[in-house]
Amino acid sequence: MFAIVGFLLAVLLVVSVHEWGHFYAARRLGVPVVRFSIGMGAALWSKKIAGVEYRLAWLPLGGYVLFADPKEHVVAESDRSKVLSERSLLVRAWIVFAGPAVNLLLAWLLMVVVLVVGIQSPKAWLAPGAVGTPWAAVSGQQTWQVNAINGHEITQFEQLPVALLNAVSSSETLVFSLQSWQGEQKQVAVSAQAWKDLAWKNPAEQMSLWGMKLAMPVLEAKLAAVERDSAAAKAGLQEGDVIKLVDGMVVDDFSVLSQWIKGHPNQAVVFTVLRNDQLLSLPVVIGVQMTPEGNEQGFLGVRPVMPDAVMANWLSRSKLSLLDASLAAPEKLWALTRLTLQAIGRLLTGQSGLEQISGPVGIAEAAGSSLEQGWIRFFQFLALLSLSLGVLNLLPLPLLDGGHLFLYALEAINGKAFSETFMLVWQKVGIVLIACLTLLAIGSDLKRLFGG
Repeated sequence: MFAIVGFLLAVLLVVSVHEWGHFYAARRLGVPVVRFSIGMGAALWSKKIAGVEYRLAWLPLGGYVLFADPKEHVVAESDRSKVLSERSLLVRAWIVFAGPAVNLLLAWLLMVVVLVVGIQSPKAWLAPGAVGTPWAAVSGQQTWQVNAINGHEITQFEQLPVALLNAVSSSETLVFSLQSWQGEQKQVAVSAQAWKDLAWKNPAEQMSLWGMKLAMPVLEAKLAAVERDSAAAKAGLQEGDVIKLVDGMVVDDFSVLSQWIKGHPNQAVVFTVLRNDQLLSLPVVIGVQMTPEGNEQGFLGVRPVMPDAVMANWLSRSKLSLLDASLAAPEKLWALTRLTLQAIGRLLTGQSGLEQISGPVGIAEAAGSSLEQGWIRFFQFLALLSLSLGVLNLLPLPLLDGGHLFLYALEAINGKAFSETFMLVWQKVGIVLIACLTLLAIGSDLKRLFGG
């Protein structure tokens, strides 16, 4: 349910804003518009206002603005000189650019909100790296908090993938500023080559390849919350319960229990819990959830009690003033844009596989997951989605806004417009390209869902 609601909200907002950018620019410049559609295909709802049909179509995977064309539509004689094809290159280019531009503006506004409100998230505490991984050469056998990489401050674990990918892409040396649980601080400088040599994946998988895993504090398995309809709730586990045994195995660290649960999906076990000073035996069937890679893992649906002292040392909520957030948002968005462009470059050069491409299912999963975590997480997801749509639409490919801008630039250089024959071929190439990319994205989604 969260995935469906999150996907529809995300697509409706991000696509609507994109198409509104084209529409608003056209109307301001006097270009006649026939239709403004959110969604593709047949109309579910439509209404005509001031000569423009506003439509909501059944397939929520895009949208479009249909400009008046005297060859296909009835255009008043007074408006014939105002149609898009008759306007100057500058006017046409501005209308095309307005869609991605509004997406980038929306991404900035949402990121400012996220930075002002702040997100509570684990600090960048990392467990010792597995033997042979690049992180093991830095961590040794100790748990460390990463405070900075090449001087770039890190305050939360989720900042690590972007910071590291950027550092690995732009530098030959990685300098980690580290701090231990006991407050010891040190810097470790290593060659970036070992990190570069590993196959490029999405950020989460990349962290695993590098041997970097979030370190959990040692906590008693006392439950602070039990998710509704989860495996834990169905088994009768309650807030305040302390899990002591699992099939006779002593539980003295919640993070160890959590890892064990992940490795035993669908397994029937017996939990021994302490409740109101009494030991109870509860049969539990461990639930299942899918990883981003499409693999099954066990899932219980509980959250541990975290004492204030531990929480202060392990969790971080970074808030910025409105001015600081306004200045910091472009930097964060540019870092993400660089990663997007680098990922496209790696796909084109064969350095990474097509599994990195995400389609509707992948977007829905991400939208649902972020919405389930709260509105501020959902705003963060929307900012990334709007940024991605804006950046990808500026690529010089047929049918994309960047493809139109590319042709306009060539037209300005050559001093004459392209022939209708060329434009028809260009559009057909674009249709085939978009269809292939869509099929690849859906195939990647299905592979992630069903494995293989």
